[in-house]
Formats: sequence, C-alpha cells, structure tokens
Amino acid sequence: MRIWLGKAAASVSYKDMFISPTRPVPELRDTDRVVAALRAVGEQTRLRALALLTEGELAVGELAQALGQSQPRVSRHLKLLTEAGLIERAPEGVWVFYRLPRAHDGASIRGSCARDAGPK
Repeated sequence: MRIWLGKAAASVSYKDMFISPTRPVPELRDTDRVVAALRAVGEQTRLRALALLTEGELAVGELAQALGQSQPRVSRHLKLLTEAGLIERAPEGVWVFYRLPRAHDGASIRGSCARDAGPK
C-alpha cells in the first residue's frame, strides 16, 4: 500500500498504520471504561433513557412513564448507566433526578441516541 506523505510517497504496511510506536497505547483502565459504557447502552431501554436525558434532567417516575416500564426496573437501568459514568444522579429530597454529566451538553449524544433509540 502506498500512502501520500507530501512530496514523496512511502510504503506503509497495514500493521504500521494501526500499530504505531509514536502513538501511545491506551491504558487498560481507559479501555475498561469504554467497554463498560458500551455495555451500558447496549440495551434498548437504557439507550432510550439516555436519549430522553439528552433533553434535560428527569425524575425516575417521569422516565418510568415515558419508557412504559415499572419504577424499579427503570431504577436498575439508571443505576447501570450511572455506574458507567454516562449519567449523574441528583437526589433532591425524596426525589431523584438523573441528567447527563455536566461536562456533556448532550449535543454529541443526542444525534446518535435519537437515531438509534427509535422504533425498529
């Protein structure tokens, strides 16, 4: 394979394209975090809940009603999303609200969730 590198062309093997001595190898904890996040959104209900939370914070009861599932079942899904670091838990008195972490504005997640969480 030949890749254009400015004025001269150089031969680069397939292996060299993906295994570079100059690019640091991701740390194991980083890959574990990515795998945990993918597992968390790998279920339709959790993906739908994440899509709803891109619009703003919601209480567990509101999410349960929107998802058409019982409150204990939705709470379990939200616990998994929280453990994966995809959402934050914000207790206020007897209510518990969930939202995207403050570092996210929802724009990056909103597009893919809305597209992927719809009816099949």
